[in-house]
Amino acid sequence: MVRSSLQYEKPVESYLKPNTFMHWQGHTYRILSRDLRVVTIEDISSPETESQTIGVVDLVVPEGEIPPVYAPTLEKLSEKLQKLQPPSERSADADLPQSLKDKAQLMVKKYKEIERLLAEEKDFVEKAGDIFRRTETLEAICQLGEIDISVATYYNYRDRYREYSGDQAAIAGSFRRPRSFGHSRLADAQLHLVDSAIVKYYMRQPRLRKVSLYEHIMSTYKRTHGLWIDPGQCEGRVPQDLVDQLFDEKLPMQAILDNPEKKRWLVPIKELRRTWVYDRINALEQRPDEGKSIIVARYGEEMWEYEQMIFDHFAHIATRPLQYVFADYCLLKVFIVDHETRSELDRLWLTLLIDAYSRSVVGWTLTYEQPCIDAIQDALLNAITPKDSELTRLGIEGEWPCYGIPLQLSLDNAWSNHSHSLESLAGLISMGGEYSSIDLVFRKPYKARQGALIERFFRGLAAVIKERLKGAIQSNHPKDIHNAAEEACLLFEDVYRFLLEEIVAYQNRPHSELQKMTPNQKWEQGMQSIPPAVPPLTEEVKRYFWREYHQTRTFQSKGIGLFNLHYWSPKLGTSKAPKFERNRPNVKVQYAIRYDPEDISCIALFRNGLYVDDVKAKELRLSNNEYRSVSLWERELSKDLARSDGSALRDWVAYLNSIRDMNETRTVEKKAAQRAAKRLKSGSSSRSKSSKSVNVQSVNEAVNQITTPQDREYQSRLARFAAH
Repeated sequence: MVRSSLQYEKPVESYLKPNTFMHWQGHTYRILSRDLRVVTIEDISSPETESQTIGVVDLVVPEGEIPPVYAPTLEKLSEKLQKLQPPSERSADADLPQSLKDKAQLMVKKYKEIERLLAEEKDFVEKAGDIFRRTETLEAICQLGEIDISVATYYNYRDRYREYSGDQAAIAGSFRRPRSFGHSRLADAQLHLVDSAIVKYYMRQPRLRKVSLYEHIMSTYKRTHGLWIDPGQCEGRVPQDLVDQLFDEKLPMQAILDNPEKKRWLVPIKELRRTWVYDRINALEQRPDEGKSIIVARYGEEMWEYEQMIFDHFAHIATRPLQYVFADYCLLKVFIVDHETRSELDRLWLTLLIDAYSRSVVGWTLTYEQPCIDAIQDALLNAITPKDSELTRLGIEGEWPCYGIPLQLSLDNAWSNHSHSLESLAGLISMGGEYSSIDLVFRKPYKARQGALIERFFRGLAAVIKERLKGAIQSNHPKDIHNAAEEACLLFEDVYRFLLEEIVAYQNRPHSELQKMTPNQKWEQGMQSIPPAVPPLTEEVKRYFWREYHQTRTFQSKGIGLFNLHYWSPKLGTSKAPKFERNRPNVKVQYAIRYDPEDISCIALFRNGLYVDDVKAKELRLSNNEYRSVSLWERELSKDLARSDGSALRDWVAYLNSIRDMNETRTVEKKAAQRAAKRLKSGSSSRSKSSKSVNVQSVNEAVNQITTPQDREYQSRLARFAAH
């Protein structure tokens, strides 16, 4: 509890004056009178109780943990209690070493023992009618064997005991020197670098090793030429975008220094020692619940909010549409069926791009495949495309004016988002600097809040799907999943149209976060009736959004070799698509390749980031001068079937052709059998109107007449396909 700091500077008797107040053992008393040895007091919190007398020595040496506090008035007594009451965090000693706790306990014990002996000696001397000499008595008591401390040490104990109001945990914490613990040797700029790295990279699950964090800090220190932000020059607001740029290994330091607005925040700092960084980490780890308060107290709320709630941060600092766009994926909780049999179940993935400024959906795509390169690139293609024609085609009413090239695209850490294809597309879309390029930013692992806004959209969409669509999965319970599968009846195009209608409705719905404006209105306000600059959607531009092959190819005698095919076009070998470099006749030109996995009969060639030409597979050329469309998965399946059938891998095209020919033959046979069965049924009906059943035996005979001896081979191929 508390003890008045003035209490020990004067004799206790000087406070025991009539009509003064005292707080002791949880009660507030008025002092009525006193003599040499006793004091008469009354409890003002309980007026009905009678006055009582206590010994003066009891006030000097309290038996409990509640020493008295004195004041001439109740108001001053209340002020003293508020000032002397220790903060709640001082009593929390769970993170203190045991050695410090033991030291504080011994100090408090000796101090109280000395005070008790002093009070007893004073009472004994005064009863004998002698003069009490405090200094001489104190020196004698300090020399006793069970105490054995110097007078100076006693005064040190006394001052510390008074400073922390006798709180043993707070006294133990004071031995740890909290003002300097963990960062005493660091300047403000150095400390900001360490704290920024800890919050950005270390405070996550699972955590980095300390050595890894230190190496990352040193790499940043060398890349920035020993410069970092001085918080003292930032007037309480550290520019967090500059922190991100300093940590960005892809951004040249000179680009930052060329900006005078950013350069003025930077100061040179000394190289950080490993022990300094480790001490700072240890200091924060020993007080894990105080991590946020420590960062906020030193650098302000913005730093913590920026790192922990980055999406909401961008949503508030965005000044125009397309400045910050976030992408994410969602597996829709609804079953669909195939178009042919209406019995095969499947689920679809939705890829979405949302603008932070207007909360608008900028682009989307719906796929059977899990998140992949093509999904995010198709969504980007949709983002730069005006949506009016698609809405008109499907007869959907409403406006959706949002399109354009995102300046910064934030992605999660899925492997597909780290592809060279997407990184190349981000630069190619600028068309040599004529349009904006895309800055790809990857959200930090294990920080789900960084996709908060787009996740809110997904949650709302999931609720609407459960409410309105047949085959929707109501929960993860096996019974609900089984019921959803039984009810499934929707096709891909049904879900596609439904999602498009929901997006248009969302775009025209007022949002409280936008001050009751709709996303469309906020978008148009930001654009101010000026349409975004996007490249015309030519065939060349569409090729940019195809998947990039991971290797380059050179022009050989048979053309460009890829996928066990040979691609050719009349431009190959000409000046537009040369075989060798112009000034190095012995060096072949390396062509980058982009392709559509849905149709590998045609690929696009690029040279130095520029589109050259489309080249087509000679092996897939048909007799009518057209080309057979083959998907990448069909190629892989045909290779596996050819391998299992003992055919060479290079003959997979011939194998695929034979399978397709057989499928076409069986389709013709099936239709012929159906016509024969229909004729038999018609004849039977004309002969006997009373019979409504079909002669199954006659139908089987008709089918047997049409089928060929190739049935066994066909069944064998189907069996191998099913096994695959």
